[in-house]
Amino acid sequence: MFEKVLVAIDGSTFSDAALTAAEGLAAKAGSEVKVVHVHEHDFIPSKAGMSPDLEAVDEARAVVDKAVARLEAHGVNVTGQLVEARTRDVPRVIIEAAEATGADLVIVGRRGLSSFTGMLVGSVSNKLIHIGKVPIMVAHWDTASVEEANPEDARREAQLEDATVSAHALEQGGLIR
Repeated sequence: MFEKVLVAIDGSTFSDAALTAAEGLAAKAGSEVKVVHVHEHDFIPSKAGMSPDLEAVDEARAVVDKAVARLEAHGVNVTGQLVEARTRDVPRVIIEAAEATGADLVIVGRRGLSSFTGMLVGSVSNKLIHIGKVPIMVAHWDTASVEEANPEDARREAQLEDATVSAHALEQGGLIR
């Protein structure tokens, strides 16, 4: 199946779906997982000075550490990496990290932006699908009822099942890109 999986996270609940999908794949196939978080920094001069980063470096490291600890607690062979990029370069940096890792699958969460909003502000998952050289799995919670049920149990179980089905489809040659 997939020996090396890169899961790109941003610390949001959408990233939880990607982590759960990676956990499901690792449980089924024994995949090695690399968690990557892109610390975005854009320096935009203004009258008030330079614009601040979206998050502090320590906060960004904590996002990676928390995700790694979560997957380790479920028996996943996982490592974490914090990389930096300008906001517009996030998809490219994720692809570079996947190439450097030798990943044969990239998993990201889906923010749920409408097509129009995604077109205006950009969507990392959409850009990854277009520039990725390996299969890209965009993980998301299937229904509002699953999201609202129990964030720790029902969502996780539903996502584990979906990840297994998606991985099987990818393995059988129905590459989802």
